[in-house]
Formats: sequence, structure tokens, C-alpha cells
Amino acid sequence: IPAQNISEAMLKRIKDKVPVVRVQAINALSRLQDPSDLDCPVIAEYRQRLTCDGSPDVRKAALIQVALNKATIVDVVSRARDVKDVVRKALYAVLKDKLDLRALSIQSRLDLVRDGLNDRCDDVRVSCAKLVSQGWLELMQRDPAALLDMLDVETDEKTCQLVADTLLDQGVCVRV
Repeated sequence: IPAQNISEAMLKRIKDKVPVVRVQAINALSRLQDPSDLDCPVIAEYRQRLTCDGSPDVRKAALIQVALNKATIVDVVSRARDVKDVVRKALYAVLKDKLDLRALSIQSRLDLVRDGLNDRCDDVRVSCAKLVSQGWLELMQRDPAALLDMLDVETDEKTCQLVADTLLDQGVCVRV
């Protein structure tokens, strides 16, 4: 079966009225997206599901499967304010695994960690702490000072203090 036929069939299913069908269609389309094509129909549907779908399971699936590029990153990061905990938790896990913090503006980095570390849900706070201590810190060669520098301590001292406290809670030695 040609990829075009599969793509067309799944693009129809991604609009199905049953959320489970939409989730399966999202999963099926994951290898057919082209992050280099700004007009990729699969990515366009993922972005639509990510921002507008009424089902948190569908938003989560789209969040997990969407390829990150300049067009999708804003939609992905916007899920930090999703109404459902499961989607917010998935966001931080996705960012930990898929995104270099340098792809975000300093303000976006600060907003993400402030929202995540202050979230009302324990699971979201834990997921955000893992993003900071296992994802971003690893990118900075486990140098907490470099991580705090990437967050620009002078811009938002409270958030950077929250990050430093999180690193300490995670057992990371913070150099002063």
C-alpha cells in the first residue's frame, strides 16, 4: 500500500468523532510527517489536534508525536497551560527528550519552568523537575551555573532560585 493512500486514510480518521480513533490515527501518521515541509498536511493536522481538540488523550498523542520545528514549537510550548494535568505532564517529558533549550527564548524557558515547578499537580512538578535536572542540565554538561546562565538569572531571580532549589532537591550540587 503506497504511503500516500495510508496518509489520506489516516488524515480522514484524525477527524473522526471518536477520540480513540483520532489517537490511533495520530500514532499511525507519525512516520509520515515531514518537519522540513512547512506545509506538511500531517503536521498541520497535528497542530490542529494539539491546540483545538476537546479530548486530552488526543492532545497528548499529538504532543508526543509531532515533529518539532519552528512552526510547531509555539503550539507545543502552549500546552504548559493546558487544562488537563496529563497533557501538561507529557509536555515536560516531550521537551526533556526532544528539545534543546537553546531553541527557546529566555522568556519561554523561564515561563516553562515557572509554570511547571509551580503547577498544582505533583506529577507535572515532578516531570518539570526532570526536564530541568535530567534534560537541560545534561545539555549544559551537568554544570548548574551554565544552566542558570541560560535562564538569565538577572531577568527573573525568583524563577532561577526555584530552579536552583529543584536542582538541590534532585541531588545536584549547585556551585556558588
